[in-house]
Parts: sequence; C-alpha cells; structure tokens
Amino acid sequence: DGTNSAARFYRPAGLDVDGAGNIYVADLLNHTIRKIAPAGTNWVVSTLAGMAAMNGFADGTNNEARFDHPSAVAVDKAGNLFVTDNYNQTIRKITPVATNWVVSTVAGLALAKGSDDGTNSQARFNGPEAIAVDSSGTLYVTDRNNCTIREVRPIGTNWVVSTLAGTPPDLYGGFVDGLNGNAEFNLPFGISRHSGGNLYVTDFGNNAIRRISPEGLDWRTVTVAGFSGKTGANDGPASQAMFNSPNGIAVDATETLYVTDQFNYTIRKIEPAG
Repeated sequence: DGTNSAARFYRPAGLDVDGAGNIYVADLLNHTIRKIAPAGTNWVVSTLAGMAAMNGFADGTNNEARFDHPSAVAVDKAGNLFVTDNYNQTIRKITPVATNWVVSTVAGLALAKGSDDGTNSQARFNGPEAIAVDSSGTLYVTDRNNCTIREVRPIGTNWVVSTLAGTPPDLYGGFVDGLNGNAEFNLPFGISRHSGGNLYVTDFGNNAIRRISPEGLDWRTVTVAGFSGKTGANDGPASQAMFNSPNGIAVDATETLYVTDQFNYTIRKIEPAG
C-alpha cells in the first residue's frame, strides 16, 4: 500500500469507481481488493479485504477474509462492493461498517463448479469473470466457462440467481443470437449495463460485442460488432469491424461503448449510428 508510485499491485484485473472518485480494484494475483483514494493531487492505495499472496476462501472482516483470484469488482449506490471470486466460483459482498470492511458470500458455493440457478449457496458458477450492478442492487455476471450471463437479484435477505442468456456448452461455446437460452457465447468476459437496461458483453472467444436487451420477461441477445467472429483489427461499420479477444467494456450515457481489445493492444470505441 502507499501513495502514487510507492504502491504495488500484482496483475490488477477489474475496477469500478464510486461517486466520490474512489477507485476499487480486484488485485487478481494478490487475492485482495484495493482502494485508490484521491487526496489532493495524490492517490493513496489501501487494502480493504483479503491478505496479499494468501489465496483461500473465508468470509470475515478486512484481512481475515480470503479470496482466490478475484477478477472484477462493482460498487453500488450505497457503497457496497461486489466481487467475482473467480477460482472460488462465488460472488462476494464487501460491506463498509464504520472503518472496517466485512466480507460475506451472496451466491455460489466455494470450489463447487456448476451451472445451477438457485438461491444463495444453491447456485453454481464456473469461472465468474466480470460483474455489473444496477440502481436496484441487482448484479449481472459473465459466467465465463458456462458461456452464460447470470443475474443475481436481492430478494429480502436472499440472493436469487437466474440465467438470462446462453446455455452451458457440452464442450465449446457457440455464436448465436436469440432469446434467452437460445443465444450462444464463447467465453464472455466483460460486462457493462446502460441505465436504460441493456447489457453489453465482450464475447472474448467470438471476437464480438453482444447486447442483451430485456423484452418483457425475456432477454434478447444480438451482436453489435464483430459479426464474423474472426480475429482482426478492422475499424469501420460494425458489420465490418473485427477484434482480437475483446476483454473489458464500459458504456456511457449515450450508449457509446469503450472496449479493451486485448491482443490488438488497443482501446476501441463503438458509437451507435442510427
């Protein structure tokens, strides 16, 4: 921990920002959750939860908690953090309590892979990768190895997990648009939610950007860019654009998308045009 360049990380993976400008980071190979707070012209790094280089699974307060390759973090309007604990196959919550941070598990069972929907620890994940949270506190997760998009909804004191889009493949993922489980993905990585309700996903294995839109009780998946599914670096109209393992994604108020195109070593912008 420390100020500016005095701080150290070990493969920082996902991040989110709160309304005060604090940055929260999933420090993947340190198995910790870090905070980067603005202080004048400086940035001060502190560790909120987990202990550096100590992977495992434990709920608890501050450094009593254990994570195993936390890959992404999202902050809700109340200041709670939600983490995809990738190797533990769980979704964790980090709640600020006075000066402490209390870690609990909201969905999944540690080290138990699967694809079951259900409540709290009855649900199963297989490589939960990225996470987004909406204004109601509902979570949206890319379940990477299941090739699905999951919803984790708070209902009373429980968390109910359902699958919005995709179907776990027998072996490899697919590349199909459609409603609910008729859609197919290949290693979905990043996810971002627009205030209008649309979800945007980087379909890493398909080199495509997908949109998942609510239609009544259903969710429709369409491809918005990278239609060929092939590797490339072409700019241009979405039907001609190509990517090389797109990873992270963010969406702004105008529904313009920003994508980290990992193996092209570039940042791409996707603007809606008509």
